[in-house]
Amino acid sequence: MKQFLLFLSFILILPKLYAQEKLFDISIHGFVAVDAAFNSRVSSEVRNKHIYLYPLPKKMENGVDLNDEGSFDIDAAHSRLSLHIKGPTVHGVSVFGMIEGDFLGSSPSSDTNLRLRQAYIQLGYKEFDFIAGQTWHPFFILDYYPRTLNANVGAPIHPLSRNPQLRFSHTTTPWLKWSLMVIEQNNFRSVGFPDGSEKANFPEVDLQVQLGGAGNFRAALTAGYKQLAAPRPNNVVWTKRPIVKGMHFQSNFLISLDKCIIRTGAVYGDNLTEHVMPGGVGLLQSPDSINKPEYKPLSVVTAWLDINSKSTTWDPGVFFGYLENLGASDKISVVENYSRDPLLANIWVISPRLRYHVTPQACVGLEYSYTQAEWGNSEDNYGKPQNVENFHNHRTLLSVRYNF
Repeated sequence: MKQFLLFLSFILILPKLYAQEKLFDISIHGFVAVDAAFNSRVSSEVRNKHIYLYPLPKKMENGVDLNDEGSFDIDAAHSRLSLHIKGPTVHGVSVFGMIEGDFLGSSPSSDTNLRLRQAYIQLGYKEFDFIAGQTWHPFFILDYYPRTLNANVGAPIHPLSRNPQLRFSHTTTPWLKWSLMVIEQNNFRSVGFPDGSEKANFPEVDLQVQLGGAGNFRAALTAGYKQLAAPRPNNVVWTKRPIVKGMHFQSNFLISLDKCIIRTGAVYGDNLTEHVMPGGVGLLQSPDSINKPEYKPLSVVTAWLDINSKSTTWDPGVFFGYLENLGASDKISVVENYSRDPLLANIWVISPRLRYHVTPQACVGLEYSYTQAEWGNSEDNYGKPQNVENFHNHRTLLSVRYNF
């Protein structure tokens, strides 16, 4: 609570301190949001149950499936507060800074603590742009993400991650922009790798090309490479930590029609658990896998489509998505501690929604999501789930939001 009060005081006092100097343009943004949700089945959820993922498999006890029950929740912890600072512009170089927080912790009792979402500095000069700080991963592009009412914005099918990074961009023409990003993991980390990004001694590197500018048809293509250093076991001394290498790719498209906007995307990647996706890594099967271990990533592929109207009053929309666990490229033994739900074979979801804009700043929305997940009870030699069984969840969400 003290953290929040200090942050709130800073936001309220700072604009007054600089009002007379006119050196900076300081504004407060954010929203107040309240969500009420019902799930028909126990499901995987993160960030104090606000980020819904997928239904869980059977958990049998005395012949009863303990996960076959519903739950209801009302919360406002994802309400958000941010401070935007612009200026001054000197010698043609523009400056922008942003600090943003919310209360989405990792446990039911953590929503009393303020969490840093974003904090970055942006410098602009002519057609060049430079960002330093914590902000969205290049897989999360603000123009392209699904417009779901659920705070998961399509996760785990659409990537969800923010990272400390250095981002250099160049707008070559009005319809072409490319960006180079150097990224480290922070509070979005690969499962089981508490310091894997830092100890690998090589940051994640991503290259992105955006086409179309502000036109009615736009596209974004992203490719990246990352290395993670495996954790050091207590009973084994390695002269050098094994490195897990992985590639990832994403394509996004946006089509703006007279009455609606169509957004779609596809992802392929290795060990994308830091993006709140299932997967992980496996131990390569070898005679000396303990003293000289070699790890291989589990790969996933996703595809999604989101349609929303351009109406300023009644605003319907729908989201479709699919994710599949592809396993590994070599024979492995899945390492459970380095993975998120590796027995999950695939997921598909359909989520129709309807927003009513009471005012341009306030809206009420209702969303229904049907999510089906196939879970296996074992993996084959390549880490793919076997003997799969379907489980589904019906989720109904009522959302009320006021933006400022």
